[in-house]
Amino acid sequence: MKLSPHPIFFVVTGFVISVFFLFPVYDFLQYKTQMMGLQIELENFTSSFDYVLQQFTQILKGQRLSGTLFFGCVGAAVGALFSLVLRAFYNNRRAIENLQNEINRDISSMIAKGESSILEFKSSFRWDYKNKAVNKVLEQAVLKTLAAFMNSEGGSLLIGIADDGVPLGLLQDYATLKTKNRDGFEVAIMTAISSKLGAPQCSKVAILFHTINEQEVCHIVTSKSSKPIFVSTGKETKFFLRAGAGTRELNVQEATEYISEHW
Repeated sequence: MKLSPHPIFFVVTGFVISVFFLFPVYDFLQYKTQMMGLQIELENFTSSFDYVLQQFTQILKGQRLSGTLFFGCVGAAVGALFSLVLRAFYNNRRAIENLQNEINRDISSMIAKGESSILEFKSSFRWDYKNKAVNKVLEQAVLKTLAAFMNSEGGSLLIGIADDGVPLGLLQDYATLKTKNRDGFEVAIMTAISSKLGAPQCSKVAILFHTINEQEVCHIVTSKSSKPIFVSTGKETKFFLRAGAGTRELNVQEATEYISEHW
């Protein structure tokens, strides 16, 4: 990533702008204010310009040291502050990029280990690769998995990864959305969670995006819930749990026993 300019550059730039631009502007406003205060009719803009030009010439000749030093110091201070803010931005951005690279490496390692009780792959969120059309059943499968993670020990769901670990990406899913990018995809995920699992459950997930083999992949991290999470399916609500590397629906008796033991 390209480094930001040296702080001295901003200090000098702030000094120059303040002295040779803000100082003359101040002179112009002061001149106008004085004329209005004395209720003297201003002749025209040129008279004001001549006054400012005269003052500016004095600045160049070093005849207005106090004002020059004041505006110069103010400009230099602003430049130094801007430099610090910009450097902090660059440092944070560099740290984020480094963290993203580390996460990408970790994700590749996770995928290589395969699905487990805390990791599952989904080829897509709503695009059916077999039928080449939108399939709402796939959305329901994603929500069941997320609910199962929340009802268990939490976990990670990777969308855009085939069952065998091959990255498929999210372009097909993006194409089905109104906003055809990762922002639109995240909104669709959160909307589905809010609708089918309940709005409070949105706070239990974090959505990240990674690039693996030039394919964008969505990484949904879920935490364990402090209360049972049910999935709304039409007129029914169902309870799901992780069982090994899969998601299992519990019947009423099983769900009742599990809930009484864990909450």
